[in-house]
Amino acid sequence: IAGVTVGAYLRTRDALHPAVFIGPMLLYQFVYRPWVLYARGELQEFFPNTGRLEYAAFIHLIGIAAFCGGIFPKRRELARDAALHRYFLSPEGEKALTRIAVIFAIIASAAYYLQVFGQGGFSGVYGRAKGYLAFSSGYLAEATGLAVPAAILLVFAWRRERWSLWRWVVVLAAISPVLLHAILGARRGPAFLSLGGLAFAWFLFRARRPRIVPVLLTVGVICFVVVFLFVNRPRIYIGSNKALSVTDAFAFLTPSETEAGDDYLVATGAITVSHETGRHGWGRNYLITFLIRPIPKQLWPTKYQDAHRFFFGNSPPSGAENYREILGWEPPAGSASGAFADLYREFALLFVLAAYLYGAFFNLLWRRARIQHGVWLVLFTLAAALSIYVPTQSVSAVFHRFLFAGIPTVILWKAVIPERRVPGSSVRAKRGSLTYASELPR
Repeated sequence: IAGVTVGAYLRTRDALHPAVFIGPMLLYQFVYRPWVLYARGELQEFFPNTGRLEYAAFIHLIGIAAFCGGIFPKRRELARDAALHRYFLSPEGEKALTRIAVIFAIIASAAYYLQVFGQGGFSGVYGRAKGYLAFSSGYLAEATGLAVPAAILLVFAWRRERWSLWRWVVVLAAISPVLLHAILGARRGPAFLSLGGLAFAWFLFRARRPRIVPVLLTVGVICFVVVFLFVNRPRIYIGSNKALSVTDAFAFLTPSETEAGDDYLVATGAITVSHETGRHGWGRNYLITFLIRPIPKQLWPTKYQDAHRFFFGNSPPSGAENYREILGWEPPAGSASGAFADLYREFALLFVLAAYLYGAFFNLLWRRARIQHGVWLVLFTLAAALSIYVPTQSVSAVFHRFLFAGIPTVILWKAVIPERRVPGSSVRAKRGSLTYASELPR
C-alpha cells in the first residue's frame, strides 16, 4: 500500500490521485488497526482459531494488492504526450451549471426537511443517539444525497469568482441535508461524504495544482472528525448534556480493545463464514442491488423476497444464519465488512479480478478528469468523496450512491451545458504528468 501511494504521487505529481488519499486509509484500516488488536490479544478473543485470522489476512492481502494494481497509474498512459484541448465553459454554461446545482439542492432539501418535520422536527429525529430518518421511499432517502453534487457543481461554476461569505452560505445550504444528518446523527459516511466533497472540489477547481501536504492534512482532519463523531455517538443528540470527548477519539485510533461491531472483526467473520460454508453470491447480490432495488416498492412490494427466492432459492445468500454456529457470535445489525470481504463473499477467490477492476474504476475517473475535464471532474470529485466507503463499506455502498448522483448529473450536463473544444488550441502535457483544466491557457 505504501509503495503504491508513494509511487502514484511520484509518477503523476498529483496530490489528488486516488491512491494518494485512499492508500493511508487502507494502511490504517487493514494494517495498523488489526496489527495493534492482534498484538493485544483482542482478535484472538473472537477468533481463538488463529488459522481463521491468517486466512482472512491472506484474503485482505491479495485483495488489496489487486486493488492497488488497478488504482496505480499505468506508464503507458503517462509516458506519451497527451493532447489536451482547452476546456471552455462559457458564462451561459456557468449559469446553467448553477441552475442544475440549485435544482439538485431543492430536491435534496425538500426530501430531507419534509421527512424531518414529518417525524417531529429536529428534536423528534435527533433527540436520541444515532438519530435516523424513517423515509417512506428509498428514492426520497437517496434524493438527499443529491446535496453533494449540488455543492460540487456550485464550486465548479464559481471557480473563477471571488468567494464571498454569501457564496459559502449558499454552498453550505446546498449540502446541509447531508451535513446536518452527519453531525446531528453522528454518521461516519455522510460526514466524510459532505466534508470530503467540499474539500476535494475546492482543491480540484482552484487555479493552482494542490500540494500533497495540505491535501493529506485535510483528509486526515476530516477522518478525525469522522472518528470523533463515531466515538461520541452516544453523547450526540439534541438535549444531551453529556460532554464530548476528544481523548476517546484518539484512544479509538490506537485501540486497546474491540467489540463485535468492529469493521475488521466483521470483515474477518464474513470471510470465515463464506469460506467454511462455501456459499458465495456470484454476483447475484449485486444484481439485486442494481437491478431490483431501483424498482419502487409501491410497484413491487415483495421485490426483495421474490428476488432472493429467484436467485438463491430457499437458502440464505451468504450463510448468514451460520454466524453464531461457526463463530460463536454474530455482528450487530448495520455492521459493515469493507470492500474486500464483500467481494470475497460474492466471488470467492475470483474476487481478485473484481478488486483490480474496483481500483481501476478510481484510476479511470482520475484520468478522464485530468484529460477530458468537464463533467468528468464532477464525477471524479464525487467518487473521491465516496472513497471512505472503500475500507469501511461494501462495494455496492459506493456504486449505488455514485450512480444515483452521477447519472442525473451527466444527463443534465449533456442536455444544458454548452461546452466546446477548440482543436487549434491544444497544449502538450509534460512527460509523466497530466494537466489540470485550471492550468490550461484561457
